Amino acid sequence: MEVFLKIFDLFPFPVSFRINKNKLVYVNRKYKRLFGLDEHNQGLFPRGSVEYLHDLNNQLEIEMTNNNHLTKKMEIVDVNGRRRYFKICKSKIRIDDGIAVLSIYLDLTKERKINKRLLEYRRKYKAEIIKRKRALTKKFLDLERLNKALINLIDDLNESNDKIRRTNERLSQLNEQLKTFNYAIAHDLRAPIRAIKNYVEFIEEGCSNVLDYNISFYLERISKSIENMETIIDDLEKLGEITEKEILFEKVNLRSMIKEVLSLYEMEIRSFNIKIITENLNHVINTDKIILRHILINLISNAIKFRKRRGQSFVKIYTEKDKTSIRIFVEDNGIGISKRNLAKIFKPFERLHGQDDYPGFGLGLTLVLNGVSRLKGRIDFTSKVGKGSKFWIELPLGN
Repeated sequence: MEVFLKIFDLFPFPVSFRINKNKLVYVNRKYKRLFGLDEHNQGLFPRGSVEYLHDLNNQLEIEMTNNNHLTKKMEIVDVNGRRRYFKICKSKIRIDDGIAVLSIYLDLTKERKINKRLLEYRRKYKAEIIKRKRALTKKFLDLERLNKALINLIDDLNESNDKIRRTNERLSQLNEQLKTFNYAIAHDLRAPIRAIKNYVEFIEEGCSNVLDYNISFYLERISKSIENMETIIDDLEKLGEITEKEILFEKVNLRSMIKEVLSLYEMEIRSFNIKIITENLNHVINTDKIILRHILINLISNAIKFRKRRGQSFVKIYTEKDKTSIRIFVEDNGIGISKRNLAKIFKPFERLHGQDDYPGFGLGLTLVLNGVSRLKGRIDFTSKVGKGSKFWIELPLGN
C-alpha cells in the first residue's frame, strides 16, 4: 500500500483515497495544493475546507450508490476561491477494512477556456460565413442581373449593327447614285450648255447689225443664265469632289496656303480697297490639302463678297492653337447675317441675299461644312447685321 501511495504522489493531478465514507485517508501533493491542506499534517484543513470537501464527496458518492464507478465534470472552488473545472473519476475498491473510494481530479479549466474560445470562434466564423454567403449571393444576383443586362445590350448592339450595316449599304447605293449624278452634271449637262453659249455668241457676232435692243437684252440675259448654270455645275462638282474623294493627310504650310488663296482675289481686294490682316499663321498641320483649300476659298471669298458698301472693309485671318487642335478664324466687318437666317446658313441652295446684289447659289457654306466634317473637325460662327461675321473651323492635330 505504501508503494501505491508513493506512486500517487508522483501523479500530475489531484488524487484522494477514502474508506467507508470516513475522513480522507490519503491525498497526494496536487490535492493538498488544490484545497490548501497542510503538507505535513494531512488532517489539518483551512477553515471551511472540511465542510466543503465533506459535502462534495458525499454528493458524488450518493450519485454512485448503485455503481462502482462515477465520472462527472463539475466546478470546484480551490483554496484561493477560484472556480476551476474538473473531470472527477471515482471508483469503489474493496479492501480488508471495507470499501474504499479512489478519486482522481483532472483539471479541465484551461481546456474549458480553450473550448469556450473555440465555440466563440466557431460562432463568429459561422456568422461570418453566413454574412459572406449572403454577400456572395447578393453579388451573384447582381452579376446575374448584370449578365442579363449585358445580353440585352449585346442583342440591342447586334440589332443596331444590323441597322447600321443596312444604312451603310443604302448610303453606298446613294453614293454611287451621287457619283453617277455628278458624272452626268460634269459631262451631259455641260455639252448642251456649251452649245447654247456658242449659239448665242454666233448670233451676237453674226447678226449684231440686225439685232434690235430687245433681242440684245434677251441674249444678254441668256448669257447671264448660262454663266449662272456653269457656276452651279462647278459648285456641285466641288461638293461631289469633297464628299467622295479619299482623304489624303499631308503636311500643309498654313501661311503658304492662305497666301495662295488670297492671290485668287487680288483684283477684288485692290478694286474695293479691302484691308487684309493676317496673324499667327506660321503653322504646319497634317490635313487633306485639297479639302482645306476648298474650305478657305469659300470662307475668304464670302468675307470679300459680303463686304460693306461704304467705309473701310477688312478681312482678318488668324489662328488659335492648343495641344490637340487648331482653330482658323476668318473675320470681316461686312453686312453680317440676320438672326432669322442663322439656322439655314449651312443648307444647300439657301440664298440669304438677292442674286443681283450678291451672286451665288448658296452652296459655298455647304461645301465648307462637308469638308470640315470629313476632316473630323467642326465649324461655328458669330454674326451681327451691319457689324460683320466671324467664322472659325477647328481641326484636330492628331490626324
